Amino acid sequence: MVGIVAAVVLASAVYLLGLAHADPRWARSGLASGTTQLLPGSPSADPNDGFTAQALGHRAALDWLGGTLPWWNPYEGLGAPLAAELQSGALFPPAALLAAPWGQLPFHLLLQIGSGLAAYALLRRLRLGRAAALLGGMAFGLNGVLGFFDHAPGNPVPFLPLAVLAVQRLADRHAERRPGGAGLLALALAGSVYAGFPETAYLDALVVVVWAGWCVAVAEPGRRLRLAGRLSGAAAAGVALSAPVLVPFLEYLSRADVGAHTGAFSDIALGGAQGPPTLLPFVYGPIQAFQGPRLTVTAWAGGGWLTTSVVVLALVGLVGRRRRGLRVALAVLSLALIGRTFGVPGVWPLVDAVPGLRYIAVYRYGSAAWVFVAAVLAAFALDDLVTRAVSRRWLVGAAGGTLLLVGLLGLEAGHVTSGVAPADHAGAYTAGALIWGLVAAGAVGLVLLALPVRAGAAAAVAIVTVDAAAMVLFPQLSAPRGGRLDLGPVAYLARHLGVGRVFTLGNVLQPDYGSYFGIAQLDVNDLPVPAAFARFVTHRLDPGANPIVFVGADAGRRAGAPGPVTEFLTHLPGYQAAAVGYVLVGAGIGLPARVGTASLHLVYRDPQADIYRLTPTDPYLSAAGCTVTATARTAAAVDCARPSVLLRRELWMPGWSASVDGRVEPVRAAGVFQDVAVPAGRSRVAFTYGPPGQQWALGAFVAGLAALAGGGIARRRVARTASYRRLPLAAVGEPPGDVDRDVDL
Repeated sequence: MVGIVAAVVLASAVYLLGLAHADPRWARSGLASGTTQLLPGSPSADPNDGFTAQALGHRAALDWLGGTLPWWNPYEGLGAPLAAELQSGALFPPAALLAAPWGQLPFHLLLQIGSGLAAYALLRRLRLGRAAALLGGMAFGLNGVLGFFDHAPGNPVPFLPLAVLAVQRLADRHAERRPGGAGLLALALAGSVYAGFPETAYLDALVVVVWAGWCVAVAEPGRRLRLAGRLSGAAAAGVALSAPVLVPFLEYLSRADVGAHTGAFSDIALGGAQGPPTLLPFVYGPIQAFQGPRLTVTAWAGGGWLTTSVVVLALVGLVGRRRRGLRVALAVLSLALIGRTFGVPGVWPLVDAVPGLRYIAVYRYGSAAWVFVAAVLAAFALDDLVTRAVSRRWLVGAAGGTLLLVGLLGLEAGHVTSGVAPADHAGAYTAGALIWGLVAAGAVGLVLLALPVRAGAAAAVAIVTVDAAAMVLFPQLSAPRGGRLDLGPVAYLARHLGVGRVFTLGNVLQPDYGSYFGIAQLDVNDLPVPAAFARFVTHRLDPGANPIVFVGADAGRRAGAPGPVTEFLTHLPGYQAAAVGYVLVGAGIGLPARVGTASLHLVYRDPQADIYRLTPTDPYLSAAGCTVTATARTAAAVDCARPSVLLRRELWMPGWSASVDGRVEPVRAAGVFQDVAVPAGRSRVAFTYGPPGQQWALGAFVAGLAALAGGGIARRRVARTASYRRLPLAAVGEPPGDVDRDVDL
């Protein structure tokens, strides 16, 4: 277990030694200048390691530290739910690390270590030897999903082996006629939901269901229904524990723009160009480094990779006799997900027939499931070879098949990169990745064939570890290094913006980083977004923009639409209505001094950005016949000559309430905004937000805790009054007999 922790830490050596910046602000915020890179490309496959994971996660962590529940984010768009958005991980305890600018690195290390240790514990629960369990733990701790993603899709990954471990533990206790075991499963399932990415959580749950089904199938015939009931009860408790985040999320979905998650993903699968990186991750060079006629950013549209050394052993793992049914079931599930990923005819419609999968990007987020299965099968294979349950001759076929597949993928990759500019040396990366993959696959087979059993097992663990660690480390070489963060525009806006908003044009202060710095930014790059805000964008701000990628730049725009600067000047009244008081533009983007009756005054300039003050603009808080002083974004002092209505230019959604001098007043929808009645004279108004259904969610959470506590009490009572007869291990799918599988490493 110490070895897993050490390997994970060493695999992040580039960051830990300070050779590159682990803080995503350097790559994603638009505020960095003068940086260099050891290699071209990107350190991760999706910029949401900055936009959502860091920026929104940081905002949620600051809310917690300030004693505020992170239900609402006033700094994104016109305001939006925060915890219910999920990708911020607002209710995921490890996300507290994101309060620090460097918090992304320990957060990611924690996910990797948790994944490896949970996989190791599962494999030891299955009574595999230490070498086999360590190999599986290394393979999954340093898995290609967490190597590829550094944002929310990877957050649930550690809970997959933990949930499977819980299923196996509960089944073992059931076979031994012992109570208990439900608590760990409930907590693992709840943790997967709190982690903040329902697509990964749902796809991982398919593995848990298959494993649970196998446990039920091999249980005593007369006790299978009882085991199924115990597993179902634990799952129900997990759902109940998830209610505080699940209920707000589901309520938000009913009022949100979810982009392609309306069924459009059912028409998407990966093409041939995306095949090679699945086994040869950097066969096209560093992530998104090069472009060519056949090589575009979509070449990295997958969700992770498998190393060739693991593939060789996973193929051997398919032929073992112990737990044959489990191996076959897991392999079938994996092949189905891989087939769906690459659009294999016949497989595609079958997978999409599973409830909910047509709304999920299976091609991108199903990777954790089959990567986990490969790690488990590889561990089974090493254990089979150590105990001589499987002939080493199978290694020849597995290694040969893998080498052939790698060669074919290399040929395809060479075709794809052939059009890349020679100066980029893409061909050298292709050759290097091909050689690495061939050597790793051949080496793991060779050491197990040529060396004595114990030495071969130790060497195989070392090869798998080095192979996986190298793939995790390589993208870090594309992270920025040196340079400076230009926080001048942020400091200026923090002093002058007040409760108004800023709109950003150009690639500076990227969307959602307003949330990071506590600056209300109209731009958004998030999913989901409130449907009312999406309509406001398309009708009043920028008809050519995609509301979930409303970034003041060319990204995500409708083909043929005018540019963002043109749309901004054309629809200026909409920005004034949104209380935009300042416009931040990248260097080289000039704005006219006057547009109709509006003025744009240059008030700040540095080499990175210019800031214009927009006048006039509608105030964030206003009431006819009243003097309104905003004391905070959620509080105001109002002095009215007669009863009036206070308009607040914050997005209205169910859940808002207001207190007027201590009296609760209804907050009404005023178009996209909100208002509340105020009396004549002086009064103080305070606004608060809580997602609808909180009471029901809290009740479900308490019920889930009570169920787990009641089960624990019952188990202790039974333990004091009865002794338990342990059945042979065959009852849970393990053959009887004591075989020494442990290999000292």
